[in-house]
Amino acid sequence: MVHKRLYNARFSSIMELNEIDSTNNYASQLITEGMAVHGQAVFAHKQIAGKGQRGKIWHSEKNDSILMSTMVQTSKFTVQDQFLLIAITALAIRNIFDKYAQSNTQIKWPNDIYCMGRKAGGILIENSFSGSNWNWAIIGTGININQKQFASDINNAVSLKQITGKDWDTLALADEIRLAIVYNVNHYFDSNKNEWMEAYNQWLFKRNETVTFLKNDIRFTAIVKEVTHKGELIVQGDVEEKIQFGDVTWVL
Repeated sequence: MVHKRLYNARFSSIMELNEIDSTNNYASQLITEGMAVHGQAVFAHKQIAGKGQRGKIWHSEKNDSILMSTMVQTSKFTVQDQFLLIAITALAIRNIFDKYAQSNTQIKWPNDIYCMGRKAGGILIENSFSGSNWNWAIIGTGININQKQFASDINNAVSLKQITGKDWDTLALADEIRLAIVYNVNHYFDSNKNEWMEAYNQWLFKRNETVTFLKNDIRFTAIVKEVTHKGELIVQGDVEEKIQFGDVTWVL
């Protein structure tokens, strides 16, 4: 490891780094080297190549965001549970964010956290397999905490500070979110899949509202109904259909 680790006695389960390319990359290296610990997280005050979904870059100013990757063992999960891991992670983050924002925090399918109609955070999960065995998941979370303003090309973001008017301890919030994620992972089998998905759909962004989507450069409108445990978004247009992630873009 070439990155200097900071030591913070408050949070022994968080590896605190000043700057890194990507916390997911660092966590992946820990897994490869056999140094990963279930429930441990990597936290960076700044990322220079943060990852977003579908190859996008996650932008953040230093010390303003939660930039964290939590490593969890997934040997008890099946490959078919991959979206459910996204769902229980999103629920954990939504619950903690809304605890402080208290402003209608929701989950935008499949894995974004929205508050007051704006994006407050995102999730990127990368998995480690050995053959067909799913051994580890790296749960990357980027959450807007103390930002006062965003880049001009980002027009729908919001931070916890903008919502509350307060400054927040990003590391303390990160540990609270880490604990909530690990709790949901550890208690995943205490409930059935339907109960987890009912909770996810309870907070589904734009549920029962008409949304404009873009598919193959063609716009269409449909009512957002719910998400299945496979991660399919069910919408009602002229007919009911199931949409796979990546097939459409939200226009709103």
